Amino acid sequence: RFEPLASALEAEATRFPVDPTTFVGREVELGKLEKWLLAGRRLVTIRGRGGQGKTRLARAYASTRLAAAKLRAAVFVDLSSCKNREELVGAFRLAFGGAPSVGAETDEVEKQAFALAQQAGKVLAVVDNFEQLMEWAPFVGRLMEQAPELRLLVTSREPLRIAGEKVLTLEPLSEEHAVHLFVGRAEDVDSLEELDPTDPRIVHVVRRLECHAL
Repeated sequence: RFEPLASALEAEATRFPVDPTTFVGREVELGKLEKWLLAGRRLVTIRGRGGQGKTRLARAYASTRLAAAKLRAAVFVDLSSCKNREELVGAFRLAFGGAPSVGAETDEVEKQAFALAQQAGKVLAVVDNFEQLMEWAPFVGRLMEQAPELRLLVTSREPLRIAGEKVLTLEPLSEEHAVHLFVGRAEDVDSLEELDPTDPRIVHVVRRLECHAL
């Protein structure tokens, strides 16, 4: 569970997305994330194609493994709708408890984001969907310099390619876990029908999808 944060950041942390479905598999990947962050890695990027489960893995780590990495809370930085540096910086400031940055100068918003991140201390920022903002990846490096206790877990189709980055390339699920996931999601849609995970038709569909989470 997340430990409470002070002031405005506490309210932001309570809005960390909660997934309504069961997390399936990825124990090896969770173990690697835990090992790297506990060893002091400050920037870890989960790399993979769309629909492969990058966001789900990052949120699963944040919701279950923070204590092991000696982090006191997590915040979620949603970049899915961001298109430029101004929106990128504003998303970080908002995640750390700042006010929306409408009309403010981008350089000033960046300074405020740095100050809020520094004040937050030992916090994990889950940064989702960075791939459309690679041009502004150096912002992350500046943020790490200004907030030395901050840890970042980024999801992206490509690595950020900045100093200190550790990349976890996400592979497809095992067939067993992919079938389990398929059956679970199908039963979520129609709870009256119980599916057999050994049904050859289900296994065929999962193989056609190459065991991707989708």
